[in-house]
Parts: sequence; C-alpha cells; structure tokens
Amino acid sequence: MRVLILSNNAAGLMSLREELITALTELWEVFVCVPPDDYSKQIEKTGAKLIELSFDRRGKNIIGELSLMKNYKRLIHENNPEIVLTYTIKPNIYGGIASRLSKTPYIINVTGLGTELQSNSLFSKFLFRLYVFSARKATKVFVQNSSIKECFNKMRVIKNCDMLPGSGVNLEKHSLETYPSEDNGLRFLFIGRVMKDKGIEELIYAARKVHESHNNVTFDLIGYYDESEYKEQIDELIRLGIMKFFPFQEDIHDVIKDHHCIIHPSYHEGMSNALLEAAAVGRPVIASNIPGCKETFEDKVTGIAIKVRDKEDLVRGIEDLLSLTKSEREQMGKKGRKKVESFFDRKIIIDKYIDEIKKIEGAIG
Repeated sequence: MRVLILSNNAAGLMSLREELITALTELWEVFVCVPPDDYSKQIEKTGAKLIELSFDRRGKNIIGELSLMKNYKRLIHENNPEIVLTYTIKPNIYGGIASRLSKTPYIINVTGLGTELQSNSLFSKFLFRLYVFSARKATKVFVQNSSIKECFNKMRVIKNCDMLPGSGVNLEKHSLETYPSEDNGLRFLFIGRVMKDKGIEELIYAARKVHESHNNVTFDLIGYYDESEYKEQIDELIRLGIMKFFPFQEDIHDVIKDHHCIIHPSYHEGMSNALLEAAAVGRPVIASNIPGCKETFEDKVTGIAIKVRDKEDLVRGIEDLLSLTKSEREQMGKKGRKKVESFFDRKIIIDKYIDEIKKIEGAIG
C-alpha cells in the first residue's frame, strides 16, 4: 500500500511529523512531496521517498494555483497512492481537490485557518469556499481545536470531522529539565514568526514596560521576520539590552530549557507547538486565552492566561509570574509537564492516523 503526503514546508513537516512519517514507513510505502529547500533531503532519513515540487506558499496568482492542483493530480496519477495525507492550507485545498477528482481517499489536517483565511477579503472568502469543497469528500478531516471544528460544522458540509490534540509533542525528545537558576535574573522566551498576528506588538511594548521596573528581566526572541517593519523596534530593544534576537533554530529544546518562561501572545492558533514543547520541558507559560493556546495550559496552575490583543494585560501577566517565588514557578512547569503527558503525547496522533489508514486498507481488501 502506498501513502502520499503533501505539505508546503519540509522543516515544519520534519519538526512536527517526523515520528508519524517514520511509523508509516514501517507499515507502508510512503512518498512525501514538499518544495525543495535546505531541509527537504532530511525527509529521506525517515525511510520515505522524497518528491520535490516548487510552488509559492503565499502566491495568489490563479494560474499558479491551478498549476499546483494539476501537478498534484499528476503526482497522484504517477504514484497511484491508496491514500493521500495533506497538511497546511495550499496542499489541503489543492491536494484535497486533486485527490477528490482522482477518486483517491484522502485525509486533511487543518492545523489552523491562518491569517489569510480569517481576513474579510474577497480572496479569503473564495479560498474558504475552496477549502470547504476540498474537505467535503475527505475520508477524514482532522482539526486541532474546537473553534476550527465549529467553523467547519457551521458550513454543514463536513460530517467526518475529528479533533486531534494538536500535533502533539515528543515527550522523549522534549524531556523534563531542571528549572534554571535565577541568580542572574529571569529570561523570557518568544518562539515564532515576527508578525502582528503572533502578538509581536504586545511583546515589544511589554518587554520595554517590564524592564523599566525589573532590569534583571530580559526577553529573547527566536524566529524570523515575517513582517520586517518590526525590525527597527526590536533592534532598539537589543541596543538597550532588553531583548536578544536569534534566528530560528532546529533544536529548540536546549533553548527552552535555558529560559524561565515562554511567552505566546498570539491572536489565533491551531494548537501552539511552542506551548506544548515548553510544558514538556517543564516551563510555565504566559499565553493568549484563545482556542489553540488555552487547551495547552491551565490558568494560574501551569501558566498565566492573558487577554488577546491587550498589551497592558500581557504586562500584567508577566508581573503576575514575577510575583511568584522560584519554587512556585518551578511547580507550574512541573504541572505543565504532567498535563502534556496525559493529553498531548505525539503517540496519540500517530495511533489515530494508523487506525484511519488501516480502515482504508481494509476497505480496499
């Protein structure tokens, strides 16, 4: 039996689904299609066969979109998979449509609706209708939080929706680590793209405000500039010694364990992997009280919830964490670890996928 996986980014696929792909290759022949980049060749170490297909992840040109759908249809015809798995918006939409037109069973994973789909533009409305069309005949639509499921259910077109605990977290890779010393101050960490929808404006404001009264508190930022207009403000914070900026790092575990708390003031999420990994390592979190974040922690137990798009409430959340003792912060982190062990083990996701694929295999005979 052949399984074809479609995604828009090799690095993200390997970070979140390497264990799944490896598990699938132990049972079936697996092909993975992603755009070529510095990480794409790493897919072959899972035992899967790599197919590289270039496309613009952010492009809105209709000719380019139709071309992607045709290429996906061609890949399905050439490789003749019994099941197609899709991830991220464009593979979900155009890979889903290509699978539907090819009468090939397919499973869509909706990790989030993204900025574009949640805007009110004509293009976003058109894109959402395509999403619905692609998902309507899917064998299974996996979603990562209740608000996404509710959104699709309102359309009354998707009957086979099921919820996953995000992408889960590898509890062995992200093991519980000793809480770091606070002798030289506290280090907060933001992991993600530098863009408005990730709460970067609130973070910049809060970092400056908190540092005025707590000069032993610093804020590290790991990611890359998705919106370059924030670079000047961040450079100023770096110059003042308030913030440090690091490019995205493949091994985030060692970075998390050296920090005292992870901050995630995002506007919307599928299910925040940064928060799951922080909890697995044993670090308290400060995060927006929104779907995709609030499921990963318990307010005042494993972290602190803040109002979304509210810079003053982010300051309040940081101050609340600073008012705790070191022991209380450490206990928050340990309780967070227990929560992810119970509900967010990546093995849960692997088992669900294998069960669904085996159903298809059984139906084929």
